[in-house]
Amino acid sequence: MADEAVRAVGGWLSTITCLFDSILCSTLFYGYGLGLYGKIHRPGLYMIVLAIWAFQLWISPIWLARFGYGPAEWLWRSLTYGNQPTGGGLVKSISQRCDRLVLTAERWGLP
Repeated sequence: MADEAVRAVGGWLSTITCLFDSILCSTLFYGYGLGLYGKIHRPGLYMIVLAIWAFQLWISPIWLARFGYGPAEWLWRSLTYGNQPTGGGLVKSISQRCDRLVLTAERWGLP
């Protein structure tokens, strides 16, 4: 179940994760930030990628344990449906969300 939770967290917060990656990496590498483009060799870039990835995997379950959606996902749903999303809010545990994910997959006949 823990392996499923780690993979599922990326999907629940995919929009904010993508935005975070874009903002952080552009700040690191473009001239308006630290301007590191072309100054870090490939092994250093791998370390940066692993650090960002580890941070996101660490913070995502903490966020989801408290809130039902990521901030960008909440905003997107609010704009799409014209009101605050329901079914979010406080979430008791990641395992409850994984159980819902597994049940949905079983209903559709997915492995």
